[in-house]
Amino acid sequence: MPRSFTHNYYQPSIYHITLSKLQGVEPFGTLLGHGHEAKIKYSRLGSLIATTFYHISELNPNIKLLQYMIMPDHVHLIIRVCATIPRHLGNYIGQLKVRITQQFGKTVFNPDFYDCILYRNLSPDPLYFQMKRFTLACSARSM
Repeated sequence: MPRSFTHNYYQPSIYHITLSKLQGVEPFGTLLGHGHEAKIKYSRLGSLIATTFYHISELNPNIKLLQYMIMPDHVHLIIRVCATIPRHLGNYIGQLKVRITQQFGKTVFNPDFYDCILYRNLSPDPLYFQMKRFTLACSARSM
């Protein structure tokens, strides 16, 4: 999906990133329960993805993971670029995907990713709860 032509992806912002699973790759987890009680039980791959996400700041200390949600066939990340970074944000997302691919032993994600630029200085807490409600509701409808 093309990036915004008017946004500077090197500057501080908060982003909602979605990475989707490559067809044929095992699910990242299993959805258990319904509605607000729904939970994801991670597969081995889902656990590897979660562990790798915690190390996103190793790519650049100015990129912080605020929250993530792993679904059976895609993942959501809310990340914050805290200060100007030397490379486009897409390069760091690519590096994160490569690390997961190397650890798993084969390609896990589709080549591209979706991003939504969230407002600066917006508290991430309401975003996380809104994202959680939305993704669980969507998953429950698709089952």
